[in-house]
Amino acid sequence: MRAGLPAKSGAPIINRLTPSVRSFDVSISPPSAHDPMVPRDTAHIIVRSRDVETYEEVRVQVPVAPAGGADQVLEQLITSVEDLHPGARYKSFDGKVASFVASKYLVVAKYVAPPRLPAPEPAAVPTAVQGSLFDG
Repeated sequence: MRAGLPAKSGAPIINRLTPSVRSFDVSISPPSAHDPMVPRDTAHIIVRSRDVETYEEVRVQVPVAPAGGADQVLEQLITSVEDLHPGARYKSFDGKVASFVASKYLVVAKYVAPPRLPAPEPAAVPTAVQGSLFDG
């Protein structure tokens, strides 16, 4: 979402930093906790590639399996960027974001964990009162 308007997939977007440059969003929609078609355990990696000469930006969202720790997150980020930009060099990593340099692109990749669903309310446990064995 840029300039206060939702972006349509594949539609040009006016870049706020450099208004004369257009960016293209070729991503899929982020997963929704309420969408039955999106598996609840799917994480995503968002890869943003900016051309260093024209400043055009492309954003791609890649579904991945959820990572267990920071090492797995970094491995998934590197793999996703290498698939899109073979030969890209890894530069830095902080938490869930990594930066890369490709031949004519600056690339930033971000890991997005699957949405957490609220925990279900515990079912009420019926209580029974046992009467006396001998009424008397």
